[in-house]
Amino acid sequence: MRPGSAPFPGSPKPGLGVEQLQGMGSVTNGPPLALELAEGLRAQLALVKGQPDSALAALEALHLEGWYELTFMSPFYGGALERFTRARLLQDRGSSEEALHWYGGLSENSTPELVFLGPATLAQARIQKALGHPKEAALLYDAFLELWRDADPVFKPMLDSARTERSP
Repeated sequence: MRPGSAPFPGSPKPGLGVEQLQGMGSVTNGPPLALELAEGLRAQLALVKGQPDSALAALEALHLEGWYELTFMSPFYGGALERFTRARLLQDRGSSEEALHWYGGLSENSTPELVFLGPATLAQARIQKALGHPKEAALLYDAFLELWRDADPVFKPMLDSARTERSP
């Protein structure tokens, strides 16, 4: 992810609140969920500041543990944003196989993480193509294009790009 870039088309770009949030200090004790959310926020702040290594370190420090019922029903306990971000950082770093693992686990644990299914599928297609696996890539591109066939107009450039990349 480029410093200051939005994760999806149409997402707001990071604002001036980064320094204010970092000035609040870090969370060192509290309920496990609070500590996990704090690490996730620390990772997002590092990304905004253009520090992908720090962001990845914060995400690797996470120990997402939760009761199954909570992870299934809550977007917070499952850590979907943190897992998606970790996959993107690994992909950007060139750790393709590890990134595939993280992308592949998204949307399998809970309903709230289905929002990541499209972007994760597209990312997997791109990785498979880069790894020289055209058949696997084509299947993933097709799955993405089918999944997002009725996407909002703001996502049209992403769909057009996927169609172009999919072409043999």
